[in-house]
Amino acid sequence: MRRGRSGYRVLSFLVLSVTFLVFAGFTVYIAVKLDGYYTLSMLLLYGVAFAFLASEVAGATLGARTTFVRVAQQFQARSALPLLTNATGGTNTGRGIVSYLVFPRPEDWSKLLFIPLVFLAASASRGTPFDWTTLLTCMVIAEYLVYSARYQWNDIRGVAADAAHPQARARLRLPYSGDRGRLRFIVGWSLGVAFARVVTAVLLGYATGEITFTLAFLAAVFAVAALYELLRTSSQAPSTTPRGRSRLAKAIWLTVGTGYALRFLVGVYAAGIPLGDPLVYTGAVFAYAFGIMFVLLTWVLEATSYCRASAGGVWYQGRELRGKANLGILLRYVRGPVISTHPDPHPAAPSALNCGEVKILAGRGALFAPWNLALWVSAAAGGPLAVHLTGTPSAAATVWWVSAAGMAGAFAMAAAGGPPARAAVQLLTAVGIVLADGLGRTSGTDVLDYVLLLAPWMTTAGTYLMFRNQSYRDLKYFAADLFRSVRQLTIWLVKSVTGPDTWRAIR
Repeated sequence: MRRGRSGYRVLSFLVLSVTFLVFAGFTVYIAVKLDGYYTLSMLLLYGVAFAFLASEVAGATLGARTTFVRVAQQFQARSALPLLTNATGGTNTGRGIVSYLVFPRPEDWSKLLFIPLVFLAASASRGTPFDWTTLLTCMVIAEYLVYSARYQWNDIRGVAADAAHPQARARLRLPYSGDRGRLRFIVGWSLGVAFARVVTAVLLGYATGEITFTLAFLAAVFAVAALYELLRTSSQAPSTTPRGRSRLAKAIWLTVGTGYALRFLVGVYAAGIPLGDPLVYTGAVFAYAFGIMFVLLTWVLEATSYCRASAGGVWYQGRELRGKANLGILLRYVRGPVISTHPDPHPAAPSALNCGEVKILAGRGALFAPWNLALWVSAAAGGPLAVHLTGTPSAAATVWWVSAAGMAGAFAMAAAGGPPARAAVQLLTAVGIVLADGLGRTSGTDVLDYVLLLAPWMTTAGTYLMFRNQSYRDLKYFAADLFRSVRQLTIWLVKSVTGPDTWRAIR
């Protein structure tokens, strides 16, 4: 396909393109005419199949030259590997383009839990039926299509920086290649699939009767995304002053919580809660503050991975971190190692320790750190949300008592000196919230009411406690470490059941 006359190449490409578009068009037409689960199932199953087919066809036609070069390089690398299985060999740290296009951000798997949890809480709170079809439709549109396309845009803009990240292997972002042709191929296909995701979201919204929701969510996500990219690009501009860079970084902090508020709105929409319900706007405010806390705690841990520890114990910020003001400024609020703001006098020297493996937030830290401010706002906003979640009549003063209990607990948790103290504060505050709610309640409660009442506080405090007791390495390798632990436990169980002799024979 990359040799011979141009007419032959164009004709061959047109044949493949027309064949693909005809069959894809028929599939979409049939799916749109069906109802319910059939439409969703066809779009999901055939969509993945067509995406894989398009990727393979492109790799064998438009990207044939780069595919051949990549395969030849892999063959050369494998030829140097030892023949014995237990001998040491090279390690492939890259990620395939097909794997990325199918699931761009596996590291953000925890965000996939947000919408279903909100849906369950909202449905249980208002006693509405659990509409699983609507939830699945909204999840596919919001997370797999719209937000995945947004992540692809973000990864395209930062492809070189992501490749140079100290934990690039754990983050699994867009694949990077030093070959310009290969990189054009990667970026081009990522752009194409991102656009296809947006189009598919609109088609799916139209087919399922959720077109208004889809268009509104699509506009909101990419409006926030455009603002975020503009702020981030401006903060990295060489002409930006340090004071301007600091202001832009704080504007970025205020922007990142919007995505969590949008996810909360998706959850209550799937549960059938009307927009005028107090649960909607109180929950959106809570989710916004919670999102800021979540992201800032992630970023301050990520900033440590860019640091180098000298033999004298001083941490120096890497050159890459100086272009990420939204991360670097957060290190000012860390207490523990001395983190210098001056250039590293010996940047090529090996680090005395892996800074990304240090639990830098385990100690007390600065009381008025940005993530603590977000914690306090989230705890205060969780009071009205908790009372409205219970769905039972309560005095107006109850909201203030519950909010006050949450704020007091959040302040004590931020001031606590270590994980055990924070865990004790979390439990004591939960008891305080239950007592505060009982002061103004005008009707009885059941177990579900108590679960819903404590859900905002336990979610906020549990997330905060988890981050404060982790390093960036722990955060990024959590899923891999969990899988490894499960695998080791399974091996131990099988070995115990079969016996050591049989185990040695079958392993």
